[in-house]
Amino acid sequence: MAEKKTFNLSKITAELVGAPYRLGGLEQAAGFDCFSLIYQYLIMRGVDLPKQYKGLTLETYKDLYETDPEQATRVMIEFVEEHMEEIPRHRMFAGDVALARVTGEDRGHAFLVIDGGNGNIICATEELGVSITSVKYYKIERVFRCRHYYH
Repeated sequence: MAEKKTFNLSKITAELVGAPYRLGGLEQAAGFDCFSLIYQYLIMRGVDLPKQYKGLTLETYKDLYETDPEQATRVMIEFVEEHMEEIPRHRMFAGDVALARVTGEDRGHAFLVIDGGNGNIICATEELGVSITSVKYYKIERVFRCRHYYH
């Protein structure tokens, strides 16, 4: 029987929170945007991810986002759909990844966050960098879980 991998959300959170915001960021010292934060989080969880997706790397994703944010968001969502398992929103718990929008901005920018548990999310914003904030300010639209934890 294959051994089930475990992860420590508190340890991962401590490593990520406090990093600055940087569009196209790839490491804690340089900073993260919402997509590169989730990418790094999944790597830390032991998920095997490709270095390229649909001809894009995290570095070139930045260029797409700057020229066509809507297309970049679609690619980001497709990436998560392909590498994670979507679950019902009511089943979200600490460690899951969610697609969120600021409450009241139905047509606003969608971005990825990590459920930090206890009504909190971990997100990357220009104002605060990678931080922990209350989920009450956000509308959770979709929820994803690492496949090897879902089954």
